[in-house]
Amino acid sequence: MASTITHTQVRSLVGDQFQVVDTVTATVIIAPEVFVYQTVGPLVFDHVATVLDMLSFPTSQAAAVLASLPFYRLATVTKIFPAVDQAQDFATTLIQRMTALASEYDVVTTAFVGTTTETLP
Repeated sequence: MASTITHTQVRSLVGDQFQVVDTVTATVIIAPEVFVYQTVGPLVFDHVATVLDMLSFPTSQAAAVLASLPFYRLATVTKIFPAVDQAQDFATTLIQRMTALASEYDVVTTAFVGTTTETLP
């Protein structure tokens, strides 16, 4: 079974700015918390997780602080932009990176991870 990420992306006009809200609503195999935030300071989105991020960073800021980790993961990201092209680029990039993450997660966790025993000549 392949990893999948189901998400809802809402793009809206907030005053004179452009907002993108993306929420992972369901997943198969992979955890829904795919958006990486900086641990220090207010809610600062950093990037869509890599496979290593998924295996390394917790799903709460409190856990990241306790473990002295620089990042934590959440299932929702919200960003506001002054220009529509910036918001559209962000929205498109989120989808591209989540797609890549689901694909790469399968490679790392199913195809690579495991034990092989062989008798070689």
